[in-house]
Amino acid sequence: MLGVTPHQYLVRCRLRHAARLLADGRDEARSITDVALDVGFNDLSNFVRTFHRAAGASPRQFRRAARGDRKILQERLAALQLRWPSH
Repeated sequence: MLGVTPHQYLVRCRLRHAARLLADGRDEARSITDVALDVGFNDLSNFVRTFHRAAGASPRQFRRAARGDRKILQERLAALQLRWPSH
């Protein structure tokens, strides 16, 4: 119905949630590892690789962009909605 497998849908949801957590300036003390675990990734390297593939930036770069240039952040968030890993 959505044009993606259930696994792809789940990964998309997790990545969107991760992007929101990383961009949230109220919780800057939360580590990348904690974000990965909180959204359902059990392997940090898999999270970083999957996030980078989808967003075009590592979670750390994404967080830095959220703190600084809001235009970069908005472009990254838009990219998350357009590009997704195939698995």
